[in-house]
Amino acid sequence: NAVLALLDGPMVDDGTASEIGIFWAAMQSDPSKKGIVGLVTDTRVIRDRNMIDGKGINLFVRGCIENVGQVVDKFDKAIVILRTWKSEIEN
Repeated sequence: NAVLALLDGPMVDDGTASEIGIFWAAMQSDPSKKGIVGLVTDTRVIRDRNMIDGKGINLFVRGCIENVGQVVDKFDKAIVILRTWKSEIEN
């Protein structure tokens, strides 16, 4: 019901980008889907690409994520979002 996508590396992995797009499309017709969290943990990548707040990510990928979730820079932040969505599903 949710996607946690690791966005580290010199560019977002092709498979990860595909899964983000496919899940985003599925969300348009399935209200049980909660969202997408993009996780960028490699501070070297953030610094080298001037990716403050994940703004250096491919625009399509970033747009899909931010339309239904958010890009975070720490695993703990991702867990908080995922737990919130899990709670919404269970209630």
